[in-house]
Amino acid sequence: MKKKNKLFKSLFDKNKKYSINKAIKILLNITKNIYNKCINSIDISINIKKKKKILIRESLMLPYFNGKKYNILILTNNLLDIKKNNRKKIVKYIGGEKYIKKIKNKWLNFNMLITTPLFMNKISNLGKILGSKNLMPNPILGNITEDPLKAAQNILKGKIEIKMDKFYIINCSVGRSNFSKDKIKKNIIYLINFILNLRIISNNKTYIKNIFLSSTYSPSIKIKW
Repeated sequence: MKKKNKLFKSLFDKNKKYSINKAIKILLNITKNIYNKCINSIDISINIKKKKKILIRESLMLPYFNGKKYNILILTNNLLDIKKNNRKKIVKYIGGEKYIKKIKNKWLNFNMLITTPLFMNKISNLGKILGSKNLMPNPILGNITEDPLKAAQNILKGKIEIKMDKFYIINCSVGRSNFSKDKIKKNIIYLINFILNLRIISNNKTYIKNIFLSSTYSPSIKIKW
């Protein structure tokens, strides 16, 4: 641990702000020199200033898929058509009442749930189970739709959810340590601009307090923006 901390201190100053390019370079150096046996997630934390009546929960399409692995469950009555069109097996689980019973018994082997408006009525009583894991479908996020397979395809192309927590922080993965610097940078810039362009923020940069970049096992690096 002391050896790692010494290396971290030699690579960056935790009290200093770095450009996006420099921060990415530092993180990729850390993953290469210390954690080269595994692929790290590159994560961003955006600290929003505490102001009244701010609630951020949105979905957006990053320029590049962030590399997150999804086990998708589609709940629908239209099983035959969806299974027929799922030839490439992009969706792991497709079903109806059977999966509702499994979820009631605390089966949660998925990290994304997509359903249709008609079927949503059947899972509304699963709110306590699904809500605690942030799995409840939401029309804002696009996972309540008449075309659930298309929604799944969009998620696997880079569509993500961002949500501000109770500490006014938005945490999000913007790539993996095996991505090019350019891809990570473009995802970061796109995400920051998306947040700044939200109606409640209206391009007011003072709403953003701090932005940090980190990898799965590294300390956070404060970035300039």
